[in-house]
Amino acid sequence: GAKYGTAQDKPLATPLANSFFQTNQSIKGNLSASGSLVVAAGAAIAVGSNSSITGGCNNCASGTCSIIGGGCANCTTTTYTTIGGGQSNCAKANHGTVGGGTANCATSTCSTVAGGGTNVASALNSTVGGGRQNCASGNYATVAGGDDNAAGTFGAYATVGGGYCNVASADASTIIGGCCNSASGCHSSVVGGFKNTAAG
Repeated sequence: GAKYGTAQDKPLATPLANSFFQTNQSIKGNLSASGSLVVAAGAAIAVGSNSSITGGCNNCASGTCSIIGGGCANCTTTTYTTIGGGQSNCAKANHGTVGGGTANCATSTCSTVAGGGTNVASALNSTVGGGRQNCASGNYATVAGGDDNAAGTFGAYATVGGGYCNVASADASTIIGGCCNSASGCHSSVVGGFKNTAAG
């Protein structure tokens, strides 16, 4: 049968078998792998072709060419998705990315959540930078941060910079900050303040 490695180049693992190590292993030089690679402290599953998990526990990389850097209970389910770390994050659409944080989800193609908690980027190329309970639901919409903000409910290219409970719902609408403000007209904007509305 085929032989793998030489006296100078001996593999840690052999093809057609899962390899587990219960003692310390050290690598000098390059580490290469084909298929899926898991390097984790706890239970982890890399079932997607060419997927990898490089740390953490209870992570699952089931998308092709997906990667989870670490953290706990994170999951990638589609092609070319990435989760850097954190806890209970998910990347559910092609090229989706979650940097970290907790309970964040990127559910549309090329959507991104950088961090924070309970944030959702659910439209094409939408982005949430951080904060808590923010949602970018329009194509190319952005919520930079804050709490309970929404961008792009009914349109694309909407932006909320931060603040609390602000909604930029129309095409190219913008709210920079403040509290409970609404930009519901196309190309409308609210700089800040409290309960201001830009409807036209």
